[in-house]
Amino acid sequence: MDNYARALAYAQTLFLKWDQEAIVVRCGLRADSNHIYLNFLSEPFRIERASGAVECVCSAPRPASFTEALSIYDYLCRTQPLPLLSGRLCPANALKHVAQSSPNDVSFHRRAAERYQRNLPALKEALRQIGVAPFSPGDAACVFPVFDSFNAVFQFWEGDEEFPPSVRFLWDEATPDCLKYETLYYIMGCFLDRLDGRICEIEKKR
Repeated sequence: MDNYARALAYAQTLFLKWDQEAIVVRCGLRADSNHIYLNFLSEPFRIERASGAVECVCSAPRPASFTEALSIYDYLCRTQPLPLLSGRLCPANALKHVAQSSPNDVSFHRRAAERYQRNLPALKEALRQIGVAPFSPGDAACVFPVFDSFNAVFQFWEGDEEFPPSVRFLWDEATPDCLKYETLYYIMGCFLDRLDGRICEIEKKR
């Protein structure tokens, strides 16, 4: 068992210690005797109540990845009610209680930005197919649902002679009351993986 598998198994064990009925009520989720259901990045997931295992139940069911499962556990396993979002957006490293030395996502996602620079039409088409809401400003930008009542913003800016291409994510100022800082990078990675998968499908059809 590798370190990721161990960490996932530990998080799964911790989830089982929580009051699942309280989680369902606090997060407004659907549940039955066997599973708790929720959407993550617009895809349906469920958690097996007996084991805590998370799986995606889309058209091709599969176990949740490490980052998907950890993001879901972090969102659900909190003692306080979910906060009201402020509507004020900022980058992850500008959120409250985040050290100013924390990396910004522009540098963190530079390789992704370079990929999108090479194929902006496919990026725009992928965003359209995913069904996210348009956002401005940005050469390709959208509001996307992380969970049903929690959104984030993706922005791509084309590069030019003076500035390199860049990817940026914006988060509500209340995000630290919903998710750990590290979890935001799991979510950003999950979103980019999904976006890259859709771009790959688009390019194969051309």
